[in-house]
Amino acid sequence: MFALKRADLRDLNFIGWAVFALVATIAIHQSLREGEQRDFVYFYAIGYQLNHFSAVRLYDFSLQKNIVDTILPDAPRVGQFGPFAYPPHTAMFFQPFAMLPYWTTCRLWLVINLILYLTGLCLLIRRFCGGDLLQRSLFLLFGLSFWPFINWILLGGQLSAIGFVAMALEPAGRFLIRIIPVVCLLAAGLRVAAQPLHIRFDASPALWYGPGDLGVPRAMITSGMQARPGKQMLIVRYAPNHFCYDEWVYNDADIDGAQVVWAREMSPERNRELIDYFKDRQVWLVEPDKDPPAVSPYPELRQLLGKSIRPGPSGPSRDTPGKR
Repeated sequence: MFALKRADLRDLNFIGWAVFALVATIAIHQSLREGEQRDFVYFYAIGYQLNHFSAVRLYDFSLQKNIVDTILPDAPRVGQFGPFAYPPHTAMFFQPFAMLPYWTTCRLWLVINLILYLTGLCLLIRRFCGGDLLQRSLFLLFGLSFWPFINWILLGGQLSAIGFVAMALEPAGRFLIRIIPVVCLLAAGLRVAAQPLHIRFDASPALWYGPGDLGVPRAMITSGMQARPGKQMLIVRYAPNHFCYDEWVYNDADIDGAQVVWAREMSPERNRELIDYFKDRQVWLVEPDKDPPAVSPYPELRQLLGKSIRPGPSGPSRDTPGKR
């Protein structure tokens, strides 16, 4: 069985710390750069929101997005904006931080996260490593080299370091490790029992429970279209504040053969190309962000095609824009 000698471990320890020093230098330089989006902006923004707006609007998705855009007006967006899905006391915790300038608070939070993570590591080292200095050094090295710590906690500004310290404490950590599965099971049971108990869950789908009707309006519209004679195409027009996780545009594997095809609204030229391809389909406009979601004959079709909405011959088989 392969086993490293203590001299090999000393060499590994030296090389590892040298590489870590290089990576840490790059990470610190990256953390000092302004103008880049990181997860911490969501926590800062929600504290700012409680400082300047009514608590009733805490989970107002449009307000959250506007505040983030105000804090980082020129930052490049990575992915799509998602709503704040933490409990209210998390927002209250960040209220004092939001009284300081954003980039000052961001660096302060980086230092706090580093201290918390180091505290958790030291607690675990004391418990498991005894008095062996080499063993302690390797444990600390591997803990600090953990990529999720560098990327998500140190650079991103996530909250995981708080939970890490809590779990490293004894006996509180042992209690938390045991209680988390229990809480998850209770939460799942509550969500399953919500409908028969008439418990309403109307908040964002990104929260732990999600709303009861996510996907239902689209399914109802699809069912109605399948009941109509002939083939149908539904062009979806999202509102500017459309919730990014509520996706409506997806199709069967055989798109050309499907009775109902979904597509996103594009420019007039691309819309015309899409409608020309699907000449054998009735074309509809779907506006999912209206209450309730609206379905109507596509209003620009006559201008695009210069004729009435009538089925025609099928188009050639090729890749189609706007669908997937």
